[in-house]
Amino acid sequence: MTPSSNVVDMAISVAIRSPCMKSKRGCVVFQDATVYGIGYNHPPDPMICDGSAACREHCNKLCVHAEAAAIADFLRLHRSDTGVCHPAKSYEILHIKVVACKAVPSGPPSCWQCSRQILDAKFGGVWLLHEAGWRRYTATEFHVLTLQHHGLPVIPEVHHG
Repeated sequence: MTPSSNVVDMAISVAIRSPCMKSKRGCVVFQDATVYGIGYNHPPDPMICDGSAACREHCNKLCVHAEAAAIADFLRLHRSDTGVCHPAKSYEILHIKVVACKAVPSGPPSCWQCSRQILDAKFGGVWLLHEAGWRRYTATEFHVLTLQHHGLPVIPEVHHG
């Protein structure tokens, strides 16, 4: 199973909007073939990406990450009339990196801030493009691999039951 072409196309379109001069990233929250939230990496308004060496070096700390922006968009748009968000577990997240308006492999799960947020929101899964094609990770697997990537401790899951 792979994400639908319209979900991938939307993620590419969103990533192209990124003003980042280091790495253009886009993210969509989707279910089946329908997109429910979008986001791209960008400095928070009114800040700008100036492409300087300092901006490029600290981009991951200065900018809103694509996943965080897509999750915020999803939460803004998909709350019930009671103000309660619909369960995220039935939604997936697709993250993409673009170079010259084309999707390219984005690397392994590696952003602890985003993986933590995805897991806490209880999204069903995360899709990344690798050299061999698309790969889906469960939110827990994505977070654990991210922590391992950084040599951080993995706190065991609590099993309710």
